[in-house]
This record gives sequence, C-alpha cells and structure tokens, in this order.
Amino acid sequence: MGPDEYHEGVDDNAFTNMIARWNLRRGLELAELLARRWPARLAELSNRLGLDEVEYALWRTAAATLVTGLDEETGLIEQFAGFFALEPIDLPLHTDGSVPVDVALGPSRVQRSQVVKQADVVCLLALLEDEFDPATRRVNFDYYEPRCAHGSSLSRSMHSLVAARLGKIDLALRYLRETAAIDLSETMRAGGGGVHIAALGGLWQAVVLGFAGVTLTGPALSVAPRLPPGWTGLDFRVCWRGRRVRIRIGAEGRTVRATLEQGAAMTLAVHGTAHALRPDEDVRIG
Repeated sequence: MGPDEYHEGVDDNAFTNMIARWNLRRGLELAELLARRWPARLAELSNRLGLDEVEYALWRTAAATLVTGLDEETGLIEQFAGFFALEPIDLPLHTDGSVPVDVALGPSRVQRSQVVKQADVVCLLALLEDEFDPATRRVNFDYYEPRCAHGSSLSRSMHSLVAARLGKIDLALRYLRETAAIDLSETMRAGGGGVHIAALGGLWQAVVLGFAGVTLTGPALSVAPRLPPGWTGLDFRVCWRGRRVRIRIGAEGRTVRATLEQGAAMTLAVHGTAHALRPDEDVRIG
C-alpha cells in the first residue's frame, strides 16, 4: 500500500518503488564518495554493516530494475500495477465533500475505482522534482489531481506545492487556503484534539518550496518566486549546507532581497541567474 490508503494489497506502487530506487542510488553515491575521500571510514562501516561489492551490485540491479509505472509515450506514471484499468469516477457527481468518499461510495467500490485518498503520484512529484521533466510533472498532476478525494490532511498541501511549481497559481492558492482551514476555519471544527502539525509543515513547504520556488538540491541555493496576485511580500529563513539565509520577496516576486546571516560565502540563484552572497551582506535583486 502506498500513500493512497484506499487501495490495499497493490503491486508495484510507483511512489514506493521510486523512493526505494532514489535511496539505493544515494547509498551507492555515498559509498563512492567515502571510497574516494574517507576510505578508512568506509572500511569501518563496511565491516560493521556487512557491505561489500556483492551487496553494492544487488543495489545497482534493484535500482535499475524496479518497476516505475512510467509510460514513455504518454509520460503518465501508473500509480500501481492495474490502476489504469480501474473504474474512473467523476468525484463531484458522487460527493460534495461533506462525507468521506469511501463512505459515500462504499469502501468496496472505492477499492475498484481510480479515486485516490491523498497525494500519491503527486507526492512523488513534490519530493523528487528533479527526477521528472516539466512535461511529465504537468501531465501527471493534471491526471491525478481531479481523481484525488483528499481524505487526508496531508494531501492538499502537496497539491498546492506542485501546482505552484507548475505555475497553476490560482489552484495552488486554493489548496493552500483549504490546508490552512483544517485548523483555522470554524466550519471544519477539526482542531478540538490539537492542531494538524504535519499539515502545518506542508503549508510551510507549499509557501517556501512552491510559491517562493526555493530549491535546495543543486550546486547553489535557488529561488524562483511565483507569488499570487495580492500578496505584498514573503519573508522567511532557510538553512542550506551549514548556512542560514534570510530571503525577502517583494510583491508578485518582482524583487528578492537576501542576507547571509550565518556561514561562509555562497551563491544564490534567482530565476537561474547566480548572485554572490557574503556574510551579513544584504543583496537586492530586481
């Protein structure tokens, strides 16, 4: 079972397999790095964990052969083996959101349908953005977004994040507001037992990684703001490779100010253009 808990006992869930593949490849990269720079440490770990070339070969084989569900012609990722053969359901025709869809349709029919409980492939797009080209991200978001019933408080924030990255700002903002409403809206009445702390973390990710366009995985810290109309600005801090950076984005993302508050000099990329950041120096772009 992947993140979509409406479908149990499935084979080759794309989220599970691709996350496993990503971890195997990072493990191999780390072993190669240790062999080059800290061979004594690698020898110590290998002895303690039973690692050898046979084990690494198994990792390579598994990473290369795990089923991903990706159709090279359409770019669509099948959520799990057989998902595309399940019954398509137009969600708005069957439920107004006042009751969970598995109650409205019954768990048996939901199990046989393409109704998704929460972000599954969409969560994969959020976590492993670099693994997919823009066209693949867009076609999969467009396919799975209308099939998602958002039966989890974790779902809408992931949809907000991916929609913002794709430039679907109005949709991203709607999902952001719906995520906030889980605890803030009087109509939801969902916070009596405490706040939905993971959903709050998802809100932060949607704002910083989505609307602010922060990317942490490249050679430089990157921002590519896509602020919704009406937002007067955005002010936040991020930690990146031992540094703390304050970033202030102006209305509609037209200006970016950055201050390196802690750590060594670094590069900040704004919409792909590199800018030098030095300690305690305030840099304005735009």
